Amino acid sequence: MKHTIKNIILLTLYCLLTNCSNDFLNQDITSDRFSLGNSNIYISPDWQSSNKQFKLSGVKTADYEIVSKPSWLNVGSLTGHISDSIAMVQCSATKKPEYSSVGVYMEFMTVKANGKNYKVPVGYLIEGKPIAQVSSSINLSMSNPTLSIMNTGPGILLWDIVSMPSWLAIDYSRIITNTLFIVQNNSCNLPLILTPPQNATGILNGTIVLTTNDSQHARIEISVTANLGTPQLSLNTNTVNFSGVEVSKNFSFGNYGNGILTWEFKDMPAWLTITPTSGVYNPYTSYNNITFTCNRSKLSPGMNTAYVTLKTNDSSHPTTSITVTAMAPGNNANIRAITGNVADAVFNKNTNTLYYVTSSPNKLIAYDVINRTIVNEIALGKAPTCLAISEDWSTAAVGHNGSLSAINLSSSTVTATYPLDYSVNNIAWCEKSWFCVTQNGGSFSGLHWFNTVDGTKYDETDTYSLDGKSITKKVPNQPYLIATRGTSSPSGFFAFSIATKSQKSYAHMDLSKFWFSEDGQYIYDQNSNIYRTTSSTGSTEKFNNTINAIGKISTSSTYLISYIYHSNNNLWIIQNDTYTYYGSPDATTSIYQVEDNDYTLVKKYSYDQLYQPAGQSTPLNVNAKYIFANSTGTELSVLCKSTTDNNWIIQFIPVK
Repeated sequence: MKHTIKNIILLTLYCLLTNCSNDFLNQDITSDRFSLGNSNIYISPDWQSSNKQFKLSGVKTADYEIVSKPSWLNVGSLTGHISDSIAMVQCSATKKPEYSSVGVYMEFMTVKANGKNYKVPVGYLIEGKPIAQVSSSINLSMSNPTLSIMNTGPGILLWDIVSMPSWLAIDYSRIITNTLFIVQNNSCNLPLILTPPQNATGILNGTIVLTTNDSQHARIEISVTANLGTPQLSLNTNTVNFSGVEVSKNFSFGNYGNGILTWEFKDMPAWLTITPTSGVYNPYTSYNNITFTCNRSKLSPGMNTAYVTLKTNDSSHPTTSITVTAMAPGNNANIRAITGNVADAVFNKNTNTLYYVTSSPNKLIAYDVINRTIVNEIALGKAPTCLAISEDWSTAAVGHNGSLSAINLSSSTVTATYPLDYSVNNIAWCEKSWFCVTQNGGSFSGLHWFNTVDGTKYDETDTYSLDGKSITKKVPNQPYLIATRGTSSPSGFFAFSIATKSQKSYAHMDLSKFWFSEDGQYIYDQNSNIYRTTSSTGSTEKFNNTINAIGKISTSSTYLISYIYHSNNNLWIIQNDTYTYYGSPDATTSIYQVEDNDYTLVKKYSYDQLYQPAGQSTPLNVNAKYIFANSTGTELSVLCKSTTDNNWIIQFIPVK
């Protein structure tokens, strides 16, 4: 008979001892001279000679010699070779009168390999008259299906599986090896596992064929049925993102249907492994037992994206695409490190000059983005909080905690520093030498007007209009300011007249972060709304002006926008990838190009979110904070900040 199972599982000494009679020979195997081996050598004198297997502990490849063996054991050769930890030997048994009762009589043969002796168990089998009892048909349950085989006769039942349906397999993780020999009035519950093909649903039918040493039932056919029902795939997410230096991520999904869900992952790239790659989920179950592992040594520089296919037998979701991303440090050719912690940045499109202020060191930097060099550095007396520059790019003002610096950009000098009774949160140029500032901290405040030539100050009469995190910006080429509160709800939508230094209109609505179109005709907010600027500046309603959105910016993200730069008929947008709330860590961000007519997506741009500083072993996760396009619209300058410290870089990204 075949020995499919028995050839896969080499029986140990302990397995043989389990089902043997009490008449075994006891040999002393406690000597330090011997180690134990494993074997499936159990033989009846009524059987023809056949090949058997044995293993020696710790021996993978070696020549062996059988030094001694029981007198009843016949072998084809006393020498041989062990390959891949398995040795084959041809065996038969000579009848031994002392062994007459039903049972497995256990002895040992001594095998020598690599200069060491091993005790290998061998069994002399008296089969008796076993009687196999198996149901002629079974309906397999969806949870831990089993096949029950029983022996009711006075003998030892040996059995093997000749064939089974392709959608059924033995679950070797649950098999108990000592049930391969079934003594009288005992049974074996063979653990099975359903392995239906992809897209299989409904009822599966098939046949299991057994062979046994029961002379009346040498071949047994069993009809098997499994009802797969109606599985339903349930996914919480179809994205896996390896951030920073992560190498493994857990992934989960469930089966919320009344049926067996079969699943398998396909199309993995070389840098990704998934464990396990396939499986079966019972009805109404969910697991978190799948591990995605990233081999970072196989990643290409920059963003690596793979689309893994999850195949299931859910008829509504036969295939689902899982997007897997992993970032590797680039070659830094298009990256420049910034010295200091950037507090604010503005861009002169006409000269392709990027202006930014930093703390540690406290400086205002003028940077040529075409030649990628610093044009000018102006030392600041204190750490900056914000920056504003006049429309003719001749005058700048820098806010600090408790002071304001006036700067002549033509001479690259700080012309004056004015003490303040508050810290500056935000600053905007108004006209000539006048700037407006909002203060940081406090529940309410008004708008502060400041002349940086003679130090003249003017405070708005309504000291309750703004709060301690308000933002104000000048409308490009128009004599108006737009302002909004930062911590109040609603944030409010204010318009101020620069000529009269007074509030012109107010809408009781949320605006929060906002940006202007290049010509100042439109306002874009962090929620992707588009407003006509004149809806605010053209009104004199100070109680509750009506301002309606006239459109919506369309990207592939629904989360908050963190920065917009408008130039050459394109909006360059930095947008969060996830939901954020007050006090939450920075979200990862993506860059989008949107055309400025219908405000539809043109392209999504990738940037290096993992930066490897020179001389540092651990790379840094970075997020885009500011984005600008050069005068011809052919290259982007993206200022990025580390998510863990105050390191900043500039990335230069070609527009394609």
